[in-house]
Amino acid sequence: MKRIAQLAFALFACGMAPSARGQLIAGAIPAWYTETSYSIYLEPLVDFTEEMADFDVDCDGIDDFRLFLDRNNPSMDFSNRLYLRSLVDSIRICVDDMGTLCPNFNHSLNYMAGQTMTCTSPFALLSDTNVVVGDHVTFLCGGVAPESADSVYIHYEKTTNGNIVEGWIFMSYDIVSTNTIDPWADVHGAIGICGTNGIEQRDKDGLRIVLYPNPTPDGRIKWSSSSRAISVEIFDMLGQRIDTGEGGSTGSLALDVGKGSYVLLFRTENGHHQVERLILH
Repeated sequence: MKRIAQLAFALFACGMAPSARGQLIAGAIPAWYTETSYSIYLEPLVDFTEEMADFDVDCDGIDDFRLFLDRNNPSMDFSNRLYLRSLVDSIRICVDDMGTLCPNFNHSLNYMAGQTMTCTSPFALLSDTNVVVGDHVTFLCGGVAPESADSVYIHYEKTTNGNIVEGWIFMSYDIVSTNTIDPWADVHGAIGICGTNGIEQRDKDGLRIVLYPNPTPDGRIKWSSSSRAISVEIFDMLGQRIDTGEGGSTGSLALDVGKGSYVLLFRTENGHHQVERLILH
């Protein structure tokens, strides 16, 4: 099995909401999300072989997915197949549910950059051990997944500690092989919320922010800071700014928003910032 090099690109990551669902756009990286770049390249060079690689999408040190690429696998009638397996029970992938006809051959919905990522009928977010991403010359339940794709996004959601966060995997592949061309798959990266235990704090010059009450039942909170804040911005879990507050060493907010998790971004006079998670229940 190949070990995968990965490098996370982001300013910082946030705590997870009870649900981070919304109008996500393929290729866009919402505020508070993290982009992870991989060096995953599969290219089986010999017939009747399979290559695979594991990778982690949320930086918790536990691999979430395993990608397989079969070349002329005899168990599938000499076909090439690219498929994705979730390694964590709480992961669901947007797939076309083949139901009783071909229950083991659900295929992923591949989004292009700029498309709104809505998983609607006949597709659904399902827990599935093997999701077909691409297939070629498959006699059973074949032809529903494309043979090749350039820069597509696969939509998933993961539940951790009761929190649901959506993300997507970015890849290209061409699994049509000839005497001179080998099937290949390249996972470019993944976009999600990095980390599972809350917000990664940026503590500069002893900056400390205290929110109370937190959780709040009615959206009314007070805050105090060890360093004067010049602005306070409130974001939902898709990175959309929904409100702002006045700066100072203390302050209060009354948010007219629905239940869920939100992020408060405090900026200080010396150019530093800190983010805090607020829960409205």
